[in-house]
Amino acid sequence: MLRTNIRQNLAAVVAIATKYSDLLGPTRLIDLFEKYKTAEGLFYYLGSIVNLSDDPDVNFKYIEAAARMSQFTEVERICRDSNQ
Repeated sequence: MLRTNIRQNLAAVVAIATKYSDLLGPTRLIDLFEKYKTAEGLFYYLGSIVNLSDDPDVNFKYIEAAARMSQFTEVERICRDSNQ
């Protein structure tokens, strides 16, 4: 779906990734979004799981994606609130 039309299918891919995140694992899904170089998809996917996850890699990748998207208030919030 990301290969054929990333703009049109991104919301659906993020919704599917969020729903099946526990089953597939965040690391594999992060790799998928990075493979297609979609910081926006990564930001929205990780935004839905970052508050529930204890994985430091999820926090780091969320901060990285938020910075790429110029969402500096999110970067500040996650750095302030995170224990990672």
